Amino acid sequence: MRSLGLTLELRYKDPGGTESKLVQAQNVLEPTRNDDFSFASAVAAFALKLRNSEELHDFSFEQIISLAEESQENPSESRIEFVGLVRKAEDLVVQKQAIEPLDEMQ
Repeated sequence: MRSLGLTLELRYKDPGGTESKLVQAQNVLEPTRNDDFSFASAVAAFALKLRNSEELHDFSFEQIISLAEESQENPSESRIEFVGLVRKAEDLVVQKQAIEPLDEMQ
């Protein structure tokens, strides 16, 4: 993961003052892995995938599964069940893609 640089610039005037003062603060944020955030991201990506959202671009079911599994340091039943649900959805999409060419032939 990469670091994120942040610069905050704030201008203010003292009450009754005419000149603004500039205050700057700089910080480097080091990203940390958060299981809940990874899992929530996987759930959101899955919802977008089911809706064929353009915002998701080419994000695959496998990438969604990978993201969900990253969050399973202490897996709960619901998180394990979610990964199974994504796998079933992927299987259904593969089956549908296999059937579509047959429908076009008729």
